Amino acid sequence: MRRIIRYFAEQPLLVNIISIAILISGLLFMFTAKREAFPKVDFDWVVILTVYPGATAEDVEKYVTIPIETKMKEIDGIEEIHGNSLEARSSIAIKVDPDARDKEKTISDIRDALDKVTDLPEDAEDPEFIELNTASTPVLEVSIINKDGIKSDKDEFELRRYAKILEDRLLELPTVGKIDKKGYRDREMIVEIVPEKLQFLHVAINEVINALAKKKHQFPWWCYKNKSR
Repeated sequence: MRRIIRYFAEQPLLVNIISIAILISGLLFMFTAKREAFPKVDFDWVVILTVYPGATAEDVEKYVTIPIETKMKEIDGIEEIHGNSLEARSSIAIKVDPDARDKEKTISDIRDALDKVTDLPEDAEDPEFIELNTASTPVLEVSIINKDGIKSDKDEFELRRYAKILEDRLLELPTVGKIDKKGYRDREMIVEIVPEKLQFLHVAINEVINALAKKKHQFPWWCYKNKSR
């Protein structure tokens, strides 16, 4: 060690060259390295959410949570599975083994296994697959409320209008990539049929139903017959 120190002490020019080279390399790295304000970090957790409208917690457990959990237990590379069944909603949290050789393959296997679960109730919505990482965590959450409360459809439509205006303005920002909106109720349209007019026009109710079915709409719909009329 003393010989090395003595050698560099006797070679000031070489020491200066090495010092300058290290300084230049550091500056080049500082200005060319990829930097992210919010780098992606994986938490090794996957969440599966399923909505089963109108179902009790027991039915959700029996017909949704257990079938999905059973399918997940067949996959290698999973460390923990936690299922939670509530009224009309199932939540399954899956922890991927941090020591797994290929975690991406394990996550892909979980997604494929979920697609193979075909025995869920017809009324249940398609399961939502969420991979937890910093990329899926919102950077900013904004709430728009009516301080007087929502007392009518008009108030709700007005709130939706302001939310749309804010969304459009935020999407104009070059640093905004995606916006998710929550708290929206499904919109519905009510078509009231007058039997006397149908009879006068010689139109059957099934023709009205078929005409509505052929329309390209995004509203949930069903037929309700009032026997009293």
